[in-house]
This record gives sequence, C-alpha cells and structure tokens, in this order.
Amino acid sequence: MTLGKFPKLNAKQAREVMGKFAKMVAEGRNPASEKIIRRETETFKEVAEQFLVAKENNAKPRYLEEMQRHLMSQAKPFHPVAIDRITQASVADLLRSIEKKSGPIAANRVRASIVAMFNWAIGESKLKENVAAFTNRREETARERCLIDPKRKDWNELAQVWKILPDSDYGNIVRLLILTGQRRDEIGDLRWSEIDLEHDAIHIPSDRTKNGKDHTVPLSPLAKSIIDKIPQRQDREFVFGTGVGGFSGWSQSKGRLDAKLKGVKPWRLHDLRRTAATGMAEIGVQPHIIEAVINHISGHKGGVAGVYNHASYDKEKREALERWARHILKIASGLKLATSA
Repeated sequence: MTLGKFPKLNAKQAREVMGKFAKMVAEGRNPASEKIIRRETETFKEVAEQFLVAKENNAKPRYLEEMQRHLMSQAKPFHPVAIDRITQASVADLLRSIEKKSGPIAANRVRASIVAMFNWAIGESKLKENVAAFTNRREETARERCLIDPKRKDWNELAQVWKILPDSDYGNIVRLLILTGQRRDEIGDLRWSEIDLEHDAIHIPSDRTKNGKDHTVPLSPLAKSIIDKIPQRQDREFVFGTGVGGFSGWSQSKGRLDAKLKGVKPWRLHDLRRTAATGMAEIGVQPHIIEAVINHISGHKGGVAGVYNHASYDKEKREALERWARHILKIASGLKLATSA
C-alpha cells in the first residue's frame, strides 16, 4: 500500500497511518480494500443534496429553505470533504466562525441542520456516527426588542419606521407586518390565492405556518388598502417579489431602510411581531385575542385547554386589528395618545 508522498506526508504522519492500518489488520480487517471504499465515500455536498431531496415531501417549505441555506451556503467549507472525514472538531470550528459572524442563534440553527442531515445519513448507511451531535449548543438569550416603550408611553420608533417606509414591495411587506403581527415569510411569500377580498381576510395554509395550523388574518381597511394598490400579474402567484418564490433581498432592503432612520436602535423584522402584540395589549386588547391574532399556541390554547377550546375569535380578531390600525395612523401623524382606545 502507498501511504502518501514525501514531503506532503512526513515520517511522523506515515507512522501514525501505519499504526492505524496495523490495528485494522489485528481486528481482521483489510486496510487496502477499505481505503478503496473510503475514496468512494460521498462528499458532504453530495449527501446534503440527497438529504434535501429526501425532505422535500415532508418538510415545510420554510424549514426546507432554511436547511438548504444552512447546508449549501453556511456549511460550504465542508462541501468537498468526504462525509466520514468530517470531525467533531471541524464542525465545532465551523460553528464558532458562524457565531462570530452572525451570532449564537445562527450557529445553533446551522448545527441543527447538520445534526439532522448526519442522522439521516446514518439511517442510509452513509455514516456511522453523528459527530455534530456532540458539539456544544450556544446559549441563546430571548429577544425582548420592541419598537415601543410601554413604560414611557413612547411610540416614536414605530412611528418613524412606519413613516419612512418606501412605496415598494419591501415597504408594503413591512407595513403589513406591523398591521397584522404575522411572521416575515408568511407575508413575504403571500400568494394571491390566499387573499379573500370578499371577506377582507388572508388565509394562511398549515404548510406555511410555524405551528402547522391554518390561520385566518382579518384585514383592517388600512391593510386592505395596501393590498388593493398592488398590481396582480397573471403569470405570478406571489404577491411580492420577482422570479422564483416570494420576496427576496431582505438584507439589502433592510439596510437601506435603517440608513434613513434616526435614533432607532438596531432591530429585526421579527421584532415587529413582538411590537404588534405589545402595542395591542397597550390599547386594551385581551391577551387571548392577541394570541389568536398572531397564531401563537400557549396560555388559553396550550395544553389541555387547547384540546377543548377551538374558538377562532374571528370577530374579536378583526376588531383588534382594526383598532390597532387606527392607532398606528394616530401615532404616525404625531398625535399624543392614551394607553387605551
């Protein structure tokens, strides 16, 4: 057997390789034949592509899109490496670099996708152990960022964002996020077939919601007026964006918006969901109605209570969102408001 070429493989490394081969022989294995098999081992990229195809039928589109980004973009340094040559140390190194660049939450999400892929690979006899599962998970701090300050009755940040939004797909998406409290992709990937103009509502199917349940979002007159101004193209099912899928270009659009804002602390689009929930509570909307609006299962719909309580609260949700929309217009116009409507 050829161990390698000098000086790329030095004497010390050659002795280590030889020691491994000697151990294999002692175990009754053939290092020569296994070396051939090792050369034929699939790369990380090849296995990742197979894994994503296997998940197409039983994974939600949003989850599949995230896994594809994690495995095909953020884990790109692993692409040419044989799947069984990836070590726990190399995965840990990758996660540290992601954490340094994008934070602990991003590192944890990439880790979860790699762990899921390796588990699948083990089931397909492509891998013997899941080295990624033994890496450390980063500590995540729950975000509390809100664009209003209830204690100081300060609505300035939210009002400023609303007033500075451009007349574009991105601007309309952010306006609808503020008005409805829904998740980014639930609005960014909105389809015309999901909009019920007759009943002034959006019907988000279960395969596009985080909790896997169909969700109806009543449209306030203000929200409906935004949708009414968007031209519908016959060749496109998505309300926003161009090309394949819904809206894209989130980072660039957010960067341009932030550059125009003055005195607004760093924030993310998901913070608008928390802001809408907090804001509705401040104007007197009951907590269980807020949960129904944002399609969040906990409290009155969690555990045993959720088994028996199937109320949709459509009427109450509509009243809450219309009340919230009127409040948005007031704070945007600079009027001083009380904490209840």
